[in-house]
Amino acid sequence: MRAAEVVRKGGVRVLLFVCIAVVVLLLFEAPRLCLRKKKKAVVVFVLVLSLVTVLAYNFEYRLPFPAPVKGIEAVFKPQTSWME
Repeated sequence: MRAAEVVRKGGVRVLLFVCIAVVVLLLFEAPRLCLRKKKKAVVVFVLVLSLVTVLAYNFEYRLPFPAPVKGIEAVFKPQTSWME
């Protein structure tokens, strides 16, 4: 499905909602974490939030993305060959 077809079906509303939700989460949670001087938590929070945002856009536009198992195989395959 092309992006133009998604726009006609109301996909813009969903993506706008995702953007608004991300901004609201950042406005409420990031300052609290910064005040408590938890910089690692802020970095993890922003990384996870950006990953979720990208996945939401991919889901809305029906873009293909690889299965998580392939990533796990890519990480652990060299280790299994080393152990043999």
